[in-house]
Amino acid sequence: MLPGEIVFTRIPSAANSLAADFVSANAEYLSHANNGAFSALSGEDLTIGFWANVDSASSNNVGAAKWLSAANIEWYIYASLGSNSKPLFYFAYSSTGYTSIAPPDALSDGTWHYIICEMDRAGAEIHCSVDNGTRGTASTAGAIDKVNTYAAFEIAKNPYMNGSVDEFAI
Repeated sequence: MLPGEIVFTRIPSAANSLAADFVSANAEYLSHANNGAFSALSGEDLTIGFWANVDSASSNNVGAAKWLSAANIEWYIYASLGSNSKPLFYFAYSSTGYTSIAPPDALSDGTWHYIICEMDRAGAEIHCSVDNGTRGTASTAGAIDKVNTYAAFEIAKNPYMNGSVDEFAI
């Protein structure tokens, strides 16, 4: 296992085998206290990749995030299936600036999709793609210098997700 990599282990008889399943009505999620392995460390790029299968079309199903509150966000990835069905990668690049990008390709309910989001520090850009499709790209409009040193790393929380996540890696 690599630093920052999370491997889920579930009972093999579960519906999605080794994937982590979440039910929003039960407030199910995974959380880890702040850890540098989940951050965009000073001078480093960041790549986040995972498989996601969203069961329901409720809006803002969060796949993963490193955040404490609306004012203390480093990054998050969510799918707003109630509107355009595209995952959104939101990245706070400084104490006052943030940017977000949605790839051109949409997600489908009940289907496994591979989501990859990247932060390119030297290029001051963020990227996001679904199923190795066309990358959406956005400029950060400034130097990337924010690392939230007190935010927890969470999967499927705020709002809670209906679906599954597998093979998550940073």
